[in-house]
Amino acid sequence: MTKHTPTPWWTESERRPEKHGDQKTTITQKDFDIASCFGTGETAEDGANAAHIVHCVNLHDELVAALENLVAVSEPDETGFVCTSDVERVLDEARGVLYKNKAEGNSNV
Repeated sequence: MTKHTPTPWWTESERRPEKHGDQKTTITQKDFDIASCFGTGETAEDGANAAHIVHCVNLHDELVAALENLVAVSEPDETGFVCTSDVERVLDEARGVLYKNKAEGNSNV
């Protein structure tokens, strides 16, 4: 499977007078444009949609890693033992990723 463009991604917006003031929001990484979102520019929703896509992509790997770690430390070893200090440490890491999401203004993600 082909890998996606590495993160972090971000957005850049521009008005397009030649298109009667339409808004073009580009999702980009360094000098590589990943996608462009076009809208009338009449609402902030167009740019917010692109920003939401970028936010989700940028946090995806961290969130998956946090979930994988939670599953790994929650499963008992061959003796049936679950190390509660490992669980607490990994929960704290997961809380950190969730806090990062909320701190960036995306509590509904």
